[in-house]
Amino acid sequence: RNMKLKVFPVGPLGTNCYFIIDEKSNTAAVVDPGYDAELIAERLKRLGLVCKLILLTHGHADHTGALEGLRKLAGAPVYIHADDAEMLADPMLSQAKFVGAGEEPIAPAERLLADGDIIEIGYVKIEVLHTPGHTPGSVCYLIRDARVMLSGDTLFREDIGRYDLEGGDYGALMKSLGMLAKLEGDWQVFPGHGPPTTLSHERKYNMYLSG
Repeated sequence: RNMKLKVFPVGPLGTNCYFIIDEKSNTAAVVDPGYDAELIAERLKRLGLVCKLILLTHGHADHTGALEGLRKLAGAPVYIHADDAEMLADPMLSQAKFVGAGEEPIAPAERLLADGDIIEIGYVKIEVLHTPGHTPGSVCYLIRDARVMLSGDTLFREDIGRYDLEGGDYGALMKSLGMLAKLEGDWQVFPGHGPPTTLSHERKYNMYLSG
């Protein structure tokens, strides 16, 4: 397996920024660059990585705050689910002022994702699973070979994402969580905030999944 995952929290809300790394080619996808574009670029450099693409789990500003800076520094395209595309241009929808992430709109994403899309970074295949509820276009990124899931703000350790913000939908979120609970076998789960967990742990201890 060539896949390596690095995580570090950025910004006041401790947004988890992830590098999905293909070790064979020393290329990476940066997931959810929430704040500190320079810091993210510096980390990439220190690890000897080239950022090939920027993946978003959803369009909230605490996950996109460093997007423009990183896009300029890395010259990498941005991927977001089609249903969250408009959040990039709309500071109200993205909750920008509540998370102190700047009000300037972000240029459109280079690629709009749909459920089931496969994204390749070197030899690593990343599958898009559309999990609406926290936002209409929330996704989880599945790396099936490694049994790794980046769950964004859909699923946290023993908790779930908020559904009371603009575009949130409790019913949709419950459906998405049901879908995650039914995934075969165990998965390592890396959420948008807080510590990692496993799907087996969540099936047992997360009341929203065990129900």
